[in-house]
Amino acid sequence: MGWTHRVSGPNFFLVMESGELEIQLNGEAKLVPAGLTLGGLVADHGLDPRVVLVELNGQALKSGQWTEQVLQAGDQVELVRIVAGG
Repeated sequence: MGWTHRVSGPNFFLVMESGELEIQLNGEAKLVPAGLTLGGLVADHGLDPRVVLVELNGQALKSGQWTEQVLQAGDQVELVRIVAGG
């Protein structure tokens, strides 16, 4: 198993030959399976979609868009859990 690399703009991203790709999740590098959607990422983290905000590459997405949005190498994802408090 080796690495190939893709260049996107000025950034360098790693894509494993096994079909995994590297994204930035909450500021940290993370390998995810190729073809994973944002909805799948939320589910994989055991988060309740009713109380999560998702930002992809600086844009907030509605939950209805999560199942359509397939992650790409180099994507920057922020998952934010909404917590009520006082």
